[in-house]
Amino acid sequence: MSTTAQAPERAKKGRVVDLKIFLREELPERLFELRTIVVAQFKKLFRVVPRTGFIIGPTNSANQATAWARSLPEGESLRIAADPATEWFHADHEVKSSDRNAEVHRISILHEIFSDKGSILLESLRPIFAFRKGRQGFASRHSVDDLILLRRMGKRVGVVFHGSDIRDPAAHLARNPYSPFQEPGHPGLLRKEAIELLEVSGVNRSLLPRIRKKKIPLFVTTPDLFHEVPDAIWLPAVIDIAPYEAIADSSPLFASKKLRVLYLPSKSWLKSSGIITPILEKLRDEGVIEYQNWVDSGPVLHDQIPKIFSEVDLVIDQFIGLTGVFALEAAAAGRIVATYIDPLHAHHPTLPHININPETLESKLRSIAREREKSLMYAQVPENDHGQPQRTLQSLPIAEGVRAAQEFVRFYHDGRFSSSVIKENLK
Repeated sequence: MSTTAQAPERAKKGRVVDLKIFLREELPERLFELRTIVVAQFKKLFRVVPRTGFIIGPTNSANQATAWARSLPEGESLRIAADPATEWFHADHEVKSSDRNAEVHRISILHEIFSDKGSILLESLRPIFAFRKGRQGFASRHSVDDLILLRRMGKRVGVVFHGSDIRDPAAHLARNPYSPFQEPGHPGLLRKEAIELLEVSGVNRSLLPRIRKKKIPLFVTTPDLFHEVPDAIWLPAVIDIAPYEAIADSSPLFASKKLRVLYLPSKSWLKSSGIITPILEKLRDEGVIEYQNWVDSGPVLHDQIPKIFSEVDLVIDQFIGLTGVFALEAAAAGRIVATYIDPLHAHHPTLPHININPETLESKLRSIAREREKSLMYAQVPENDHGQPQRTLQSLPIAEGVRAAQEFVRFYHDGRFSSSVIKENLK
């Protein structure tokens, strides 16, 4: 039989196999999904189960799901990971990925964790149930099915992105001259790690039109992500301020003869370690600053951070153009934060800081080590421009800048502001 003649026969067999897979794997889960929706709507109609409270997950990136949950009435967090017990942070509900893979466990998660919650905030388009996936592996597109299922069950749903889950490294490289996504020594070329991030975030960006069509609210944790999701809502990260404020009260700045500098990158290449570390080691060897290379000293637990902050004056963050959780914790502890803020984001709320880039880092550290209190920080000062509120970056002495940074963190990042954002937009 010729290849041309065999083609229809192969197509027919393929359709038969697809039908068998659908009947054996997909249909039972879709019927379960339908029954779940019907039961949920029935209970809602007759108010059998009042739905209040929030569930946020399933990544708990930088402990934000748990932090947001703590700021909300009846809020709880979910973490799905290969081994949640080994994670830096812990959530209210922790599930092993291997357990979640079984349908019976996904059904259990839906009933036991989600059934009595009224609002769901899904992180990073990570699927939880994926009842329509059949024999396919879990993929971002299945998270949209999760959102639709939860909404049809009468729940309020939203999606939040943290950074690399939605950021376009190629676009970032094009607009930020200090982008860590660039291959060292090759201007304009994406590094290998950035290409891998591009593939993941590209899938998530491709799903945004489908989410928008369903009118599901989108949130981002840092203003730079408005480049990727211009219609998003800013949902600030939340930190536990108390242990850091205690450091600010008990450990004053400049307690040593030398400027004490901390650089503790969570991911070396993303935080430009190849540029920053050699400069710090050079200044340390010259006796200009005190600096310990914590990365080479071994892993650092999050519980150690307040103690480490108490022994430094200045904390270096990154060149990516934003301030992350680590910088916010440093500011709450009354430490000076040195980071690069992209001028394109200056109209958004910005942490008072010393603005640095690879070209100015060494000279600014030398200046601060020499001048100390006379050095200046950038801080936003509200102004009125013909009746329109504006934020402009102005220079403040170190002492005033540090206090302004503490006030900034209290206002935007202690949980109250973020909880109001979630409650206002998931209603």
